[in-house]
Parts: sequence; structure tokens; C-alpha cells
Amino acid sequence: MIKLVTFLKRREGLTRPEFEQRWLTVHAPMAAVFQGLRGYMLSFPVQPADEEPSADGVAQLWFDSEEATQESYSTDVGRSGSRDAASNLSRRQHLFASEQWIVAPPSLAGFPFKLLVACRRLPPLDRPAFLDAWDAAARQVARDVFPGLPSRVCFDRRGKVLNSSPGGQLALIDADAVHDGMLEVWTDSETSVIELATRLEALPASLLAIGAGFEILPMKENVIVMPPSPAYGIA
Repeated sequence: MIKLVTFLKRREGLTRPEFEQRWLTVHAPMAAVFQGLRGYMLSFPVQPADEEPSADGVAQLWFDSEEATQESYSTDVGRSGSRDAASNLSRRQHLFASEQWIVAPPSLAGFPFKLLVACRRLPPLDRPAFLDAWDAAARQVARDVFPGLPSRVCFDRRGKVLNSSPGGQLALIDADAVHDGMLEVWTDSETSVIELATRLEALPASLLAIGAGFEILPMKENVIVMPPSPAYGIA
């Protein structure tokens, strides 16, 4: 399986509550019937209302492969969903991610809050070198900074980007995505996920040595289509 991660920013004129409500009640049902969809989760930031997050939402959609994802987005249903998304967003950036558990729970049902740490690699690092370094650094951070919590490391292994334009000939693009790697850490409350984010206010040297940019988002997750094992745990 592969996970399509999309970083979302609302269009001008929508408040964060309006955006979240619309994405859950209007857009999510459109995407939930995409061809070949294996799982779908929507996450929204839990920062205070007077703080503007870098992303107003993160969508995660699981498919069998990058090619299956592109095929799904190329259908009439996929294009309709893309048109709806494009008309309500000022940011829509995709990332294909493979996943490996660091600490795997039987299920994420008791952990509805997630800290997402996304990293774009430093330009001198090629993809294979970054992937090795990210795997080691993310696992070290999970062990040292978030010991015992459910955690997972994610990689963009192929350097393929989804073409989600509403029209035209759609095919995977050979390009760098918005990020090259992610670390996900789950917890059980809004208070605790915000506290987890404060632990990374000063990023560890192991991350700074390989990252050109980071996006750190404490979020509340919503299950739209239950992802299969092992995406939602290993039970």
C-alpha cells in the first residue's frame, strides 16, 4: 500500500471552522468513493484560533500503489473531487509516503491526536542518502523525545508526484514532493499533543543536519474510511 498525503490551506474568505465543516461534510464524501480507495483520514490542526497554522488540514488516502492513485484521480469521480478541492484551497500539495511503524499499537482508536513532523531534505542529499538518514534520525527522535508513544516513520521513496489537475492528460510526475519524509507520533488528548509539539520547539541536531525545511503540526484525526492493517495499527 501507499499513502497519499495532501497538505491543505483554505481559500481566502473561509474561516478555519467553516473550512473544517465543509471538508468533513461536503468534500470528504466525494473522496470517500474514489476508485481503489483503501482508507481515508482527515486531520485538522489544534493550534489556538488566533494562531495561523501552515496547513488547515492534512488528508491521508491509502491506495495499492502510486499508479493506482493516479488512475483513481484520472477518473470522472477523481476529477470532480479535484475540481471541488481546487475551488476551495489556496494550497494543495501532495506527497506519496510508504510507512514503517517504530512503536506499533494494536489500534489507533485510543489515540485520536497526532503530531506530524514533515521534512524536506537538504539539497546536497540525494534521495537514497536522505532516506537512510531520515530513518535513523526519526527513530532516534521517537525513542528519545517521545518514548513509548505510538510512532511511525514515512518516506517518499520514488520521487513521484500525483497529477491532480481537474482536466487534461493525467500521469504521475517525476519531481520532488513538498516533503521527503515524515514522523508521526500519536497521543490521547489535545493537551498532550500540544505538549508534544513544544518538545520540538528546538529541533534536534540530527534533524537539522538533513532537513532544509520542517512542518510541525499537532492535529486531531478523523476517520472517514477506516484504513486497513497495518495503516491503523497491527491488530
